[in-house]
Amino acid sequence: MKKFLSLIAITSLLAIAPVVSADNTISVNIDGTPVEFDVPPMIINDRTMVPMRATLEMLGADVSWDDTNRVATGIAPGISVQIPIDSDVIYRSTIEIPTDSPATIIDGRTLIPLRVVSECFGMNVAYDESTHTVNITNKNSIGSYNWNSSHTYYGELSNGEPDGYGELYNDVTGQIEQIGLYKNGEIIRGTDIYSDGSMFQGTYKNGAINNGTYYYASGDSFEGSFDNEMKNGYGTYHWSDGVSVYGYFENDKINGLCTYYNPDGTVKYTTTMYNGMTAQEAYETEKINIDNEYINKLT
Repeated sequence: MKKFLSLIAITSLLAIAPVVSADNTISVNIDGTPVEFDVPPMIINDRTMVPMRATLEMLGADVSWDDTNRVATGIAPGISVQIPIDSDVIYRSTIEIPTDSPATIIDGRTLIPLRVVSECFGMNVAYDESTHTVNITNKNSIGSYNWNSSHTYYGELSNGEPDGYGELYNDVTGQIEQIGLYKNGEIIRGTDIYSDGSMFQGTYKNGAINNGTYYYASGDSFEGSFDNEMKNGYGTYHWSDGVSVYGYFENDKINGLCTYYNPDGTVKYTTTMYNGMTAQEAYETEKINIDNEYINKLT
């Protein structure tokens, strides 16, 4: 998860100074029970902002704070929410959720947007203007699903199967192996976390990785298309030393015309590859005649 946290540390700052006012008249109820805050809610840019820790805890989450990256995290069964300070997105199960009311720090207190965070925890949010009351009710959409003999899904369900945001746990190790957005029992966008330290983030097709970035434990990464769990299609492979190559991949190997880049982004050289080998290597190892007809076919 360190790689993920490093990614979400890159945030967007507000270009316009926020309009801030404390509002002691706003009340917050969860399932009919009034919530008492040690700091009153504030209205910032017409959005209700509330203390971070108290709000996450009242939503049933365990709370942590990353002081280096300035990220608040709330974790409950089947739910993981990261809230970067001064960012126009928050992360629900590693998926970006836009917000027009970024979390902020005022007088040493961290304030978070009440509506979007509550909705991330599976709640309905309604505002009663006549009483100035925010009513939060549990949709009761969170549950567990027996994925297979060794894995259990925790998260949003519809008709008894994964549908919405959730997490897939390995019952043997207790570790999260997949987290993201599910539809009709299959993941469509999210993150795979592998036991060797590697990780994939992106979209899925028929439950398999399809397009995104694969982060290898070695520090290398590949950004592009996948099929049958292998690199297939156009993409860029980045080595840990900063050198990269862009081209077309077939079954994990680069083929055809490709361009190598230096760490500073300048072109290193352009060449033609065959199953991950240069033309000379292919000829020497497989006695393949790399003639102009073949090169034209690849390019």
